Amino acid sequence: AGIGRVSKGLLLPLGFRRCDLVEPSARILEAAPEYIGELHASDCRYICSSLQDFYPSANTYNLVWIQWVNIYLTDLDFVRFFNRVGKSLKPGGIVVIKENVCDDQAFIVDRDDSSLSRSLPYLLSLLEQTQLKVIKKCMEDKFPEDLFPVAMIALEIDESDE
Repeated sequence: AGIGRVSKGLLLPLGFRRCDLVEPSARILEAAPEYIGELHASDCRYICSSLQDFYPSANTYNLVWIQWVNIYLTDLDFVRFFNRVGKSLKPGGIVVIKENVCDDQAFIVDRDDSSLSRSLPYLLSLLEQTQLKVIKKCMEDKFPEDLFPVAMIALEIDESDE
């Protein structure tokens, strides 16, 4: 979740009445209500948890937005997390991923921050191991060329897996 930029700038203005912010840093999470602002801070639940330890309730969410955090998941944790997220979707629910992707290798490890940037094909191959299916994918076109490109992927439950 970070400090709640997506909740404040996108989800709450779009009319979502409740946002759950999941963030492993208690310090960052404690600052989120002030950042989100008095008008909407009470519309959010603040959950201090890593994605590896986050087990959302079934049939809970219309939308799950996951941005710039998958880089901290191992492949196994990634698949497990997205399977749990899939079970948390209400009928018609969507998962959105926004993530930097490397362009020429399967993945690149950054030892300084313990992150793992995956190529888009590699990321998609991991998603194929989940109960979700890609319904839309695109690349952000206005992003600095000296940084990894940003992929945006929308997913829904793959009914053919049931």
